[in-house]
Amino acid sequence: GGNLQLVGLPAGVVNDRFGHMRVLLVGGCFLSLGSLAFALAPSVPVLYAARAAVGFGASLLYLGVLKAVDHLFSPERFPTFLCLALFLGYSGGLTGTFPTQRAVEAFGWRPVLLTAGLASCLMCFGVAGLFVATGRPRTSAVRFSPAAFARILGNRTSWPVLVSGSLNFALYFLIQATIGKKFLTDYCGLSGGRAAGFTFVMMLVAMLNLLAFSTASRLMSNRRRPLLLAGTTLTLA
Repeated sequence: GGNLQLVGLPAGVVNDRFGHMRVLLVGGCFLSLGSLAFALAPSVPVLYAARAAVGFGASLLYLGVLKAVDHLFSPERFPTFLCLALFLGYSGGLTGTFPTQRAVEAFGWRPVLLTAGLASCLMCFGVAGLFVATGRPRTSAVRFSPAAFARILGNRTSWPVLVSGSLNFALYFLIQATIGKKFLTDYCGLSGGRAAGFTFVMMLVAMLNLLAFSTASRLMSNRRRPLLLAGTTLTLA
């Protein structure tokens, strides 16, 4: 599923072309149906297909949320409400650590992941309701252009953002979601519960930092450079 994050490259064009609410709905549907299919999968190939659907849907959601917050709130309130939206989104990742590990031990993995899929379906209904309440977003005829994408990559002022984002997000999600718990159990000798507790604390700190950084950004008149430097320095440390 994670490999399909490459779909995120043209996600901005897709949001402009079809509107962020439509993209949120499509991404949410793939995520929800993939989650349900994973919990009910009768074979390994179906598991792979379900994870691919989850990865495709998840790759569309972040920028859709970003555009929705930008559409719904003023620029002065954008950092605060974006951090709040991400805080709520990360709460799913928090639930996926220690609480899920305990729930799987008590009830088995299929019922737990089926519950997560049903929760995702409820999210889709919520987005559909927001779509109706706020009206259809504007669309355009913009299409993905390799030349335009190359110009963005050639803009040297974007390089610090690209480098810091690549370091921070890649390292964080590699440890948090991919190898962290397994590494701690295989090479550090921790039990599954204790390893999940480490990733739980890691996610909780990230969520609390989201709220703190939104306040810091507002106090610094939405300056971005200090936050990028602080985030990259802490990641490397």
